[in-house]
Amino acid sequence: MPHPPRRPRSLAKLADPRRRGGGPFRRGALLVALLLGLAAPVRADETDASLWATAQLNFPITERFGAGLLVQPRIRDKISELQLVVVRPSLELTLVPDLARVAVGYDAIQTQRSNSNLEQRAWQQLSLRRQWDSLAANLRLRLEERFFDDSDAVGLRSRIRLDVRVPVTKRLDLWLHNESFVTMKDTSEGPSTGYDENRAFGGLGYRVTERLGLEVGYQNVYLERRGRNLINHTLRLGFSLTTPTLFGGD
Repeated sequence: MPHPPRRPRSLAKLADPRRRGGGPFRRGALLVALLLGLAAPVRADETDASLWATAQLNFPITERFGAGLLVQPRIRDKISELQLVVVRPSLELTLVPDLARVAVGYDAIQTQRSNSNLEQRAWQQLSLRRQWDSLAANLRLRLEERFFDDSDAVGLRSRIRLDVRVPVTKRLDLWLHNESFVTMKDTSEGPSTGYDENRAFGGLGYRVTERLGLEVGYQNVYLERRGRNLINHTLRLGFSLTTPTLFGGD
């Protein structure tokens, strides 16, 4: 369950050439360049357009421990057909404030097809955060155990994601992230062993209040699936709501 970050200074102040050395701005430029490099375009056998709509609810229990729930329907085929729905409850513990967090969670992914099936995942996660003045960066490492309806085998996949957030105004942020997926143990139902997916996202986040946020952006999804490659041009819409801390909050 992500905690709301401290409010940083504006992008205009970050880019002010009078600031000594412009260190944070240069770091931001380097991180953005890294994200764009990781998301370099590749040849695809197929392309599609999709919509992902995300509702994220955060429930702080103490200052360092909390729960979360994500619900995300995904609509494919040029935004005309429901593909699947993700339901993701999770628990998160802050190890070091503003630096390190660990989380565990469960995914239930119901695929809406003629042969509708359910994929279930258990996952473990480590997040490392760093802030340079106005620029916030987050590295997320996740390990997934995947269970499929039509297979007794358990798939294993790692996910590595780098996020960069730069404030544009007091309430508006520029968000960039890139996430790479590597299957470490495959099954008959999932991707083959090796690199199988990449997600590159660029968008805007708007803080309506300290507890309510909105998100809109574009995501490029590259999928490598047993003999064919797919690029999915995805519109992402979302909102997040954080409840008051149950114990020890204000």
